[in-house]
Amino acid sequence: MPHLPPIAIVVSRYNRSVTDRLLAGAIAAYVELGGRERDLKVVDAAGAFEIPFLVSAALGSGGFLGAVAIGCIIKGETSHDEVLGHAVTGTLASISASMGPVGLAVLTVNTTEQAKARAGGTLGNKGGEAMTAVLQSLAAARAVQPRIGKKFAKRLAKVPRPGQTAPDKGAKGASGESASGAAKTAKRGAR
Repeated sequence: MPHLPPIAIVVSRYNRSVTDRLLAGAIAAYVELGGRERDLKVVDAAGAFEIPFLVSAALGSGGFLGAVAIGCIIKGETSHDEVLGHAVTGTLASISASMGPVGLAVLTVNTTEQAKARAGGTLGNKGGEAMTAVLQSLAAARAVQPRIGKKFAKRLAKVPRPGQTAPDKGAKGASGESASGAAKTAKRGAR
Protein backbone atom coordinates (compact mmCIF):
# COMPACT_ATOMS: atom_id res chain seq x y z
CA MET A 1 0.00 0.00 0.00
CA PRO A 2 1.43 3.42 -0.92
CA HIS A 3 2.43 5.75 1.85
CA LEU A 4 2.50 9.53 1.81
CA PRO A 5 4.37 11.17 -1.07
CA PRO A 6 8.07 11.91 -0.67
CA ILE A 7 8.79 15.33 0.80
CA ALA A 8 12.06 17.27 0.98
CA ILE A 9 12.91 19.16 4.16
CA VAL A 10 15.45 21.95 3.73
CA VAL A 11 16.82 23.15 7.06
CA SER A 12 19.18 26.00 7.88
CA ARG A 13 22.29 25.30 9.99
CA TYR A 14 21.99 28.69 11.72
CA ASN A 15 20.28 28.64 15.12
CA ARG A 16 20.38 24.84 15.24
CA SER A 17 19.00 24.71 18.78
CA VAL A 18 15.77 25.92 17.18
CA THR A 19 15.94 24.40 13.69
CA ASP A 20 16.67 20.90 15.05
CA ARG A 21 13.42 21.10 17.04
CA LEU A 22 11.49 22.34 13.99
CA LEU A 23 12.97 19.48 11.96
CA ALA A 24 11.89 16.96 14.59
CA GLY A 25 8.38 18.41 14.51
CA ALA A 26 8.18 18.13 10.72
CA ILE A 27 9.36 14.52 10.79
CA ALA A 28 6.98 13.62 13.61
CA ALA A 29 4.00 15.18 11.80
CA TYR A 30 4.81 13.26 8.60
CA VAL A 31 5.02 9.96 10.47
CA GLU A 32 1.88 10.70 12.55
CA LEU A 33 -0.06 11.28 9.33
CA GLY A 34 1.00 7.92 7.90
CA GLY A 35 4.31 8.63 6.19
CA ARG A 36 7.53 6.68 6.43
CA GLU A 37 10.60 8.54 7.62
CA ARG A 38 12.65 6.99 4.81
CA ASP A 39 10.46 8.89 2.30
CA LEU A 40 11.80 12.20 3.62
CA LYS A 41 14.99 13.82 2.39
CA VAL A 42 16.65 16.24 4.80
CA VAL A 43 18.91 18.77 3.11
CA ASP A 44 21.13 21.13 5.12
CA ALA A 45 21.29 24.75 4.00
CA ALA A 46 24.18 27.00 4.99
CA GLY A 47 21.69 29.65 6.15
CA ALA A 48 18.20 30.98 5.58
CA PHE A 49 19.14 32.75 2.34
CA GLU A 50 20.16 29.45 0.74
CA ILE A 51 16.88 27.69 1.58
CA PRO A 52 14.92 28.82 -1.54
CA PHE A 53 17.61 27.58 -3.94
CA LEU A 54 17.70 24.16 -2.30
CA VAL A 55 13.89 23.92 -2.15
CA SER A 56 13.77 24.77 -5.85
CA ALA A 57 16.44 22.14 -6.61
CA ALA A 58 14.55 19.49 -4.64
CA LEU A 59 11.18 20.20 -6.28
CA GLY A 60 12.82 20.50 -9.70
CA SER A 61 14.41 17.08 -9.33
CA GLY A 62 11.03 15.38 -9.79
CA GLY A 63 11.64 13.22 -6.73
CA PHE A 64 9.45 15.19 -4.33
CA LEU A 65 5.87 16.43 -4.49
CA GLY A 66 6.40 19.07 -1.81
CA ALA A 67 8.96 20.61 0.51
CA VAL A 68 9.24 22.10 3.98
CA ALA A 69 11.54 25.08 4.52
CA ILE A 70 12.98 25.35 8.03
CA GLY A 71 14.99 28.25 9.37
CA CYS A 72 15.19 30.77 12.18
CA ILE A 73 15.92 34.46 11.64
CA ILE A 74 16.38 36.36 14.91
CA LYS A 75 16.34 40.14 15.01
CA GLY A 76 19.69 41.79 15.54
CA GLU A 77 20.81 45.40 15.84
CA THR A 78 20.09 46.25 12.19
CA SER A 79 17.23 45.64 9.76
CA HIS A 80 19.10 42.72 8.17
CA ASP A 81 16.57 40.26 9.61
CA GLU A 82 13.69 42.04 7.86
CA VAL A 83 15.46 42.16 4.51
CA LEU A 84 16.43 38.49 4.80
CA GLY A 85 12.97 37.42 5.96
CA HIS A 86 11.24 39.20 3.07
CA ALA A 87 13.67 37.81 0.51
CA VAL A 88 13.38 34.23 1.74
CA THR A 89 9.61 34.13 2.21
CA GLY A 90 8.89 35.97 -1.04
CA THR A 91 11.04 33.59 -3.03
CA LEU A 92 9.55 30.53 -1.29
CA ALA A 93 6.04 31.80 -2.13
CA SER A 94 7.02 32.06 -5.80
CA ILE A 95 8.49 28.56 -5.77
CA SER A 96 5.38 27.19 -4.09
CA ALA A 97 3.09 28.78 -6.68
CA SER A 98 5.07 27.45 -9.62
CA MET A 99 6.71 24.17 -8.56
CA GLY A 100 4.76 22.58 -5.72
CA PRO A 101 3.68 23.25 -2.15
CA VAL A 102 6.28 24.60 0.26
CA GLY A 103 5.54 24.54 3.97
CA LEU A 104 6.94 27.62 5.68
CA ALA A 105 8.72 26.99 8.96
CA VAL A 106 11.18 29.87 8.64
CA LEU A 107 10.69 31.73 11.89
CA THR A 108 11.21 35.49 11.99
CA VAL A 109 11.38 36.44 15.66
CA ASN A 110 12.79 39.03 18.03
CA THR A 111 14.34 36.65 20.56
CA THR A 112 15.57 33.10 20.98
CA GLU A 113 12.83 32.56 23.56
CA GLN A 114 10.17 33.42 20.97
CA ALA A 115 11.76 30.97 18.56
CA LYS A 116 11.86 28.13 21.10
CA ALA A 117 8.21 28.75 21.99
CA ARG A 118 7.38 28.06 18.32
CA ALA A 119 9.72 25.06 18.04
CA GLY A 120 8.02 22.59 20.35
CA GLY A 121 7.40 25.01 23.19
CA THR A 122 4.27 26.75 24.43
CA LEU A 123 3.18 27.81 20.92
CA GLY A 124 3.48 24.40 19.27
CA ASN A 125 5.88 23.35 16.57
CA LYS A 126 5.85 25.31 13.31
CA GLY A 127 7.87 22.53 11.64
CA GLY A 128 5.03 20.10 12.25
CA GLU A 129 2.46 22.67 11.14
CA ALA A 130 4.41 23.33 7.93
CA MET A 131 4.58 19.60 7.10
CA THR A 132 0.85 19.25 7.72
CA ALA A 133 0.17 22.26 5.48
CA VAL A 134 2.16 20.72 2.61
CA LEU A 135 0.27 17.44 2.84
CA GLN A 136 -3.06 19.28 3.11
CA SER A 137 -2.17 21.32 0.04
CA LEU A 138 -1.34 18.19 -1.94
CA ALA A 139 -4.60 16.57 -0.86
CA ALA A 140 -6.61 19.68 -1.78
CA ALA A 141 -4.83 20.02 -5.14
CA ARG A 142 -6.06 16.57 -6.11
CA ALA A 143 -9.58 18.03 -6.23
CA VAL A 144 -8.60 20.29 -9.14
CA GLN A 145 -5.78 18.22 -10.65
CA PRO A 146 -6.40 14.51 -9.99
CA ARG A 147 -3.00 13.62 -11.51
CA ILE A 148 -1.22 15.21 -8.54
CA GLY A 149 -0.08 12.49 -6.21
CA LYS A 150 -2.25 9.91 -7.98
CA LYS A 151 -0.13 7.09 -6.58
CA PHE A 152 -0.73 8.45 -3.06
CA ALA A 153 -4.46 9.27 -3.42
CA LYS A 154 -5.71 6.95 -0.66
CA ARG A 155 -3.18 8.20 1.89
CA LEU A 156 -3.69 11.85 0.97
CA ALA A 157 -7.44 11.38 1.40
CA LYS A 158 -6.78 10.58 5.07
CA VAL A 159 -4.86 13.80 5.73
CA PRO A 160 -7.05 16.09 7.86
CA ARG A 161 -8.49 19.07 6.01
CA PRO A 162 -7.25 22.52 7.04
CA GLY A 163 -10.45 23.28 8.99
CA GLN A 164 -9.88 20.15 11.06
CA THR A 165 -6.39 21.16 12.14
CA ALA A 166 -6.53 24.95 12.44
CA PRO A 167 -3.79 25.84 14.91
CA ASP A 168 -4.79 27.18 18.31
CA LYS A 169 -2.37 30.01 19.03
CA GLY A 170 -2.29 29.15 22.73
CA ALA A 171 -1.87 25.39 22.50
CA LYS A 172 0.90 23.02 21.58
CA GLY A 173 0.70 21.42 18.16
CA ALA A 174 0.33 17.71 17.68
CA SER A 175 4.09 17.51 17.29
CA GLY A 176 4.96 19.91 20.14
CA GLU A 177 6.89 18.57 23.11
CA SER A 178 7.24 15.00 21.93
CA ALA A 179 8.93 16.18 18.75
CA SER A 180 11.73 17.97 20.59
CA GLY A 181 12.94 14.63 21.90
CA ALA A 182 12.94 13.24 18.38
CA ALA A 183 15.46 15.90 17.36
CA LYS A 184 18.14 14.02 19.26
CA THR A 185 17.59 10.92 17.18
CA ALA A 186 17.05 12.61 13.81
CA LYS A 187 20.21 12.36 11.75
CA ARG A 188 20.66 15.09 9.19
CA GLY A 189 21.57 14.20 5.68
CA ALA A 190 20.92 10.51 6.31
CA ARG A 191 17.66 10.70 4.44
